[in-house]
Amino acid sequence: MKTWFFLVGFMMLCISCINKDENNVPSDFTRSANDSTRTYSDLNGTSLTLTNTTWFTTNVNGFGTVYLVSSGSTTADKVTVRNYGDGVISDEELTLDTNKKFSKDTLAISFTHFSGVAPGDSFERSTVVKACKGSDTIVVTITSGLLKY
Repeated sequence: MKTWFFLVGFMMLCISCINKDENNVPSDFTRSANDSTRTYSDLNGTSLTLTNTTWFTTNVNGFGTVYLVSSGSTTADKVTVRNYGDGVISDEELTLDTNKKFSKDTLAISFTHFSGVAPGDSFERSTVVKACKGSDTIVVTITSGLLKY
């Protein structure tokens, strides 16, 4: 009986976290990979500036990986980039320097295993960049444009 209560409580906790993360986002923007420098801000004074979002792919030993190179600045306390790996979603925190600037190269957004030859079709990927300051969050979705392995 204790196990059942534990499982129900754990499931409720997971559901409430998912709802909070996805539904209580105060701002939402979309950015194409070919845009110039963009600054996103809200009424609370939190801002996120993306100065570089460069996407590239690799194909090594039957594994295709999509990478993102990103840099910018923020007034927030934390900036994260969502990656998908092989389907497992996680957010990687970017290191902010003393001026609240960040720069990250070769951040793996997703990877795929090919059983044979890599597909020749073009595809797009996207990811979410979040800037958080207290309970204030700016969310920016960036897309890769067309990619090939």
